[in-house]
Amino acid sequence: MAKSIPHKRRETVASFVSRTAAAYHVDAATFSADRETSFLAVISGASTALEALDAFSCPIPEDVVAWSPSKEGGAGKMRLFRGHTFPSRILQPPKMRGCPKCLLQDLEGQREDPVTMAMRGHWLVPHVTICLEHNTPLVTLWRESSPAPRFDSAAKLASLVPAIVAGELSLEPRAETSFDT
Repeated sequence: MAKSIPHKRRETVASFVSRTAAAYHVDAATFSADRETSFLAVISGASTALEALDAFSCPIPEDVVAWSPSKEGGAGKMRLFRGHTFPSRILQPPKMRGCPKCLLQDLEGQREDPVTMAMRGHWLVPHVTICLEHNTPLVTLWRESSPAPRFDSAAKLASLVPAIVAGELSLEPRAETSFDT
């Protein structure tokens, strides 16, 4: 029977698949391969990968697709994201950033289940430096040169739970600027 994972606001496809895989106690690459696709195809937003997941009772919510970069619609090494075209290395750098307070909110009431934490699409844009919900700077959560382990966020986030709960990753709030909004 398929497990249903509720998606988070602005969550990416890679995050959603990683969290779903973790609910089955496997990594995202294995989960994707078991569903006749690859996690790299999922990361790139390939429609064939999303269709393969759907065929195996793992539909990706439209809102999740909307907040994920896609190779489709972009030429060569470009990615289409929210109607804008970016070079893939801009949206998919080796470092993953996020808002520790958003991640802490994801954990509220479920501290023993790190699968509830999700990566957000707008955190991928390097020009975004602040969480407008919490007015706190985004922080680097981890660095990884290889795309599959970099975007398999469930395990990485699970290892950060103690630091997130303790507030060790949070920076001082700052006022947003006109550029931020």
